[in-house]
Amino acid sequence: LHYNGSCICRSKVILCQHKNLKKAPEDLPRTEIDLLDFTGNSFGVLNETSLKTLPLEVNTLVLRQSAVTELQPKTFHKLETLQN
Repeated sequence: LHYNGSCICRSKVILCQHKNLKKAPEDLPRTEIDLLDFTGNSFGVLNETSLKTLPLEVNTLVLRQSAVTELQPKTFHKLETLQN
C-alpha cells in the first residue's frame, strides 16, 4: 500500500493515533485496509459525514479513547467489510 498522508502506514494498517482529529482525514488511501486506528482523538459525535472519507473496505476500526459522545444511525453502513 502506497500512502504519504497525515497518518502512519504499515502495509494495510493505518495508524492515526493521537492526532486530535474530529473527523477522518481526507488523505486516506482508497484501497482495502485491515486495521484503521483512531485511538486518542477527539471525534465527539460520530455520524456518516465524519467518516465519509474512509475507504469502503475497512476490516477493523479502532476508536479507543477518541472522546466519542454520540454514535448516530448509519454511521458505519457504507463500511461493508467492517467486522464486529
